[in-house]
Amino acid sequence: MNEAWRARIVDLLKPQRFDQPGVGLGRAYLPELDSLRFFAFLLVYGFHNGLPALGATIRDTLAVTIDLPWLLVSGSGGIGGILGRSVDYALGHNGWIGVNVFFVLSGFIITRLLLQEESKTGRIDWKAFWIRRILRIWPLYYVIFLIGFLGIPGARASVPGVGLGSPHAPWFALFLGNWSMVYRGPIESDILSVLWSVCVEEQFYVIIPIVIAALGLRGRLAFCLAGTCLAVWRRWALASAGVRQYMITYDSLAQMDAILVGVTLAIAANDPFMRPKLEWLTRNVLAWSVLPLTVLLMTTSHLGHDITHKRVWDPVAVWVVAVMWVLTAAVAPPRWSAFLRWPGFVYLGKISYGLYMWHEVLLSLFGGGVATLLGVMLTAWASYRFLERPVLKFKHRWSRVESRPV
Repeated sequence: MNEAWRARIVDLLKPQRFDQPGVGLGRAYLPELDSLRFFAFLLVYGFHNGLPALGATIRDTLAVTIDLPWLLVSGSGGIGGILGRSVDYALGHNGWIGVNVFFVLSGFIITRLLLQEESKTGRIDWKAFWIRRILRIWPLYYVIFLIGFLGIPGARASVPGVGLGSPHAPWFALFLGNWSMVYRGPIESDILSVLWSVCVEEQFYVIIPIVIAALGLRGRLAFCLAGTCLAVWRRWALASAGVRQYMITYDSLAQMDAILVGVTLAIAANDPFMRPKLEWLTRNVLAWSVLPLTVLLMTTSHLGHDITHKRVWDPVAVWVVAVMWVLTAAVAPPRWSAFLRWPGFVYLGKISYGLYMWHEVLLSLFGGGVATLLGVMLTAWASYRFLERPVLKFKHRWSRVESRPV
């Protein structure tokens, strides 16, 4: 092993150091949020059957080791069986919440950068913002688009391709694929179906800078409140009509509250009056309660499904907990969020877009498992180094404030 690689490994094992010391919402770059992105991806990976044996193994192990005779009950009805099923739900059934966490993080980070730009330059440059988003999103998006529609030569048994003649193709090409799946039904490709969330985010990236630039503080908050209420009403209307779950999941209007609550949090954190109150609330309440609330949420049966009120209100509970994690990561004392500063997690969060975009390709080729997860990480690293980062180097021409290092 040469000295360069030895130094890199040692650096990964060291606690993360910051150019801006301390904690708080005032830092230009919050690396802890990158780590949250990585954990959000892990939830999605588990939900897509990426770890098919892990949940069952933990469940069976708990059922055997915890169901002692003195508990009077055993088997699936014992404490071990109950805990085991809860773990199974947390790892697989409820992993869909990872996408909602992505939405909250995206709304918060994007709005935070726009507000920093406004504070520094006195205005928001829409053109520069959209160009930065194009440079970040489009190259990898269209690579996955082509793989999903054309297939992979030499591996068509696993990834045959849907075909560019699919009625879904023009919609996905224009970042409207989620609406195509609402009206035409889910696309026949797991590789392409994951693009729905990117489509939702791109649609809001068109709107958010205009809203932030055109409105003042009260107008921005009113817009977010109205949009959040509209999203809840939209879910209620669809759920009450008895539509299938995908018609709610892929509907931008039904999902926008997760993004808008992230926008709202960024607006509040940027306000000199509200920021200290948020920091006090986080240190004294949220940091202490976020972990037990996360466990409670993740082990809830049929989260976001089945009956109407769960389809409407469970997503609200998800973004409430996601907001708590964002604040805890950014504000809480180091002892609470030290694990989010580990450089390995931070780096994996930095390449989380690639992790998310490539994981279904590798799951289609190799099936689930830890080895496939490692392969996804390696593929995302190569994608970032050889595809995404060379393009991102041009971002500085349109950057107005300091953001995450490329």
